[in-house]
Amino acid sequence: MPHKLRMEYEGAIYHVMSRGNRRANIFRVEADRERFLGPLAEACGKTQWEVHAYGLMRNRFDDAGLDRGPVTDGELDVCIQLAE
Repeated sequence: MPHKLRMEYEGAIYHVMSRGNRRANIFRVEADRERFLGPLAEACGKTQWEVHAYGLMRNRFDDAGLDRGPVTDGELDVCIQLAE
């Protein structure tokens, strides 16, 4: 079932994280982490988002991003989908 769109505010900082199914590894080698950063940068370039910090662990990633605004409903969801 799809989740409701997140409430977004201009200038707000959001924590985004995703974990592998059953906490399985999503990054097996360093090259996997490097390949992840390209689509993330591309997604931010297509939206009004800046990543200020990130962590890439074996089984998950965490990003702290800033909405540069103006607010467009669902833009955070779009950025996440583009990065996947």
